[in-house]
Amino acid sequence: KVMIDGMGGDIVVGYGYEYLGMLAKSKKWNEFSKLTNKLEKNCQKVSLKYGQEKSLYRFGLSSVVKLVQEGRLCEALASSAGAISSMDIKKLRFLRKLIWRSIPFRIRDSFPFTSSENRDIARGTSAVSDDENTGGGPNSWMRSRIRGLRDSALLEAMESVDPLMAHHRVEARHPLCDRRVVEFCLSVPPEQRIKDGWPRSLLRRAMGRHLPKSVARRLSKGQLGAAIARNLLKFESERIEYVLQDESIDPYVDKEAARQAYQRLQQSP
Repeated sequence: KVMIDGMGGDIVVGYGYEYLGMLAKSKKWNEFSKLTNKLEKNCQKVSLKYGQEKSLYRFGLSSVVKLVQEGRLCEALASSAGAISSMDIKKLRFLRKLIWRSIPFRIRDSFPFTSSENRDIARGTSAVSDDENTGGGPNSWMRSRIRGLRDSALLEAMESVDPLMAHHRVEARHPLCDRRVVEFCLSVPPEQRIKDGWPRSLLRRAMGRHLPKSVARRLSKGQLGAAIARNLLKFESERIEYVLQDESIDPYVDKEAARQAYQRLQQSP
């Protein structure tokens, strides 16, 4: 009669990747390299590809980009040299990515060769967040978590689950949103979240003896995208067509980008 879910897990427990951002910002590239090397090896154990370069471009490069954008070019060059010397990465690709990402999104979007797939349908915002917010001091990751917990989206998600469960005569429980669990996870140092290259290290260590090894060491995650895409096309096509014709959204939505995204969805759900 009760179903325990993982609601809020990404915010409360987290993956620990923000610690990589903190190491990059502090220019501790040797530590960054060691940790991402362990992460790569752990991924290889479960047949996943997640190389050091991917970790660098996703969680570390933005710290160098910020130095460039602030005009601190000597620091940016020193940090770049540290990253290149600490990791087995291609120098030319690193510099290309650094230059490209140092250009503001609005200017990038104006280039004729920028694909619409790389644009957000919302005007003036980026389609991809480079990494988790680690700016503004050592405890910024904690402030980011607290903002996430206070976000109305989490409350709305819980409120949408309750009537669905009630319809099937099941009660939903959200143990990761228990105040004691939240307070504990916020009090733990960030390096403990990705210890020895294992994301979600806190939960893995807490539940290791209670779960099969294949589950406790799983690094992949279930995706709901296929079901969402199918149901959007099956039940919401008329609504989407109506919204794309609505003039009131013009100040907020790039309609051409939205139409192209919708066409791509129809062609390849």
